[in-house]
Amino acid sequence: YIERTRVMSFNTFFLWAGDTLVWLTAFGFFFRSSASYANGALDPSRYATFSAATASIVLVILFASSYLTRTRIPWLPKAPPDAGSFSVRAFYGDVRQALSNRNYVVLLVGALFLSLMQGVRGGLWIYTATYFWGLTSAQITWFALGSFLSYVAGSTIVARLHRTLEKRWTGAIAVLVYSVGPALPLTLGYFGVLSSANRLLLPILIAFSLLQHLPYSLLTTTVFSAFADIADENELRYGARQQGILYSTQTFFARIDQAIGTALAGWVLTLVAFPPNAVVGHVPKGVLNGLAIAFVISTAPGLLAAIAYAKLNISARSHAVTRSALDAR
Repeated sequence: YIERTRVMSFNTFFLWAGDTLVWLTAFGFFFRSSASYANGALDPSRYATFSAATASIVLVILFASSYLTRTRIPWLPKAPPDAGSFSVRAFYGDVRQALSNRNYVVLLVGALFLSLMQGVRGGLWIYTATYFWGLTSAQITWFALGSFLSYVAGSTIVARLHRTLEKRWTGAIAVLVYSVGPALPLTLGYFGVLSSANRLLLPILIAFSLLQHLPYSLLTTTVFSAFADIADENELRYGARQQGILYSTQTFFARIDQAIGTALAGWVLTLVAFPPNAVVGHVPKGVLNGLAIAFVISTAPGLLAAIAYAKLNISARSHAVTRSALDAR
């Protein structure tokens, strides 16, 4: 119950490492500042090169990952002799079985609301960073410092939290902080407490970013670890662990939901009448406040996600009961 949390904390940390490497490469190389664009991400001429390079890197990494992990294949659990061959009908049967698990549905519902919030915020973040706070590409790269400290801390304390709070409350509290924390700076900016004129703006925003990355680190590890517990439950119920179905179905729904959230972010830009070819320092204050309000309102689906994660019915005791039944079988 705890060991799989430790294993997944390594997974989460390396997830951060890859994500941060891409972040630094994007803003330090592809979108570096120029005389025309303090934030190079606003330069439309760079996106063709960026997209092609990113797609190529993704393909190389996927093949490298598959090749370098092939030595683990002999150690994987073997399929039962009566498993049958793959078919579309069998695949949807597996999905139906997975969706019959209450804990899995709870995690899916939480992921749907969470991904919706992430899509909206992901679409608006570059606008708030550039126009609301006036940050350059070079300044944006410094946020990697806050994320590094957060993920190191998350990897260190997540197992202890699962011992004391269980995975249910660790996930719920992490989602709550993750939803509210990133909205706090824009709330302060809306009321004039924090502004781009503040000399300590960048350190302050990096400090606030800890309230984003630390809970997200805890949440990611918690969800991945809980999926392993659910795989145990499904193995007891159906005789199949279904890790592939559990992880891939969740990822599939999350990607769809993030796309919807990104589309909503575009709708927000239309609603607040964000000017085309905007220049930093010349966007009307009312438009910037509209962006801030929309970002804060996006907290709502995150709060619903926290409620969903609080409904998770997985504990060290339930895990022990499931494992005992599997061992007896």
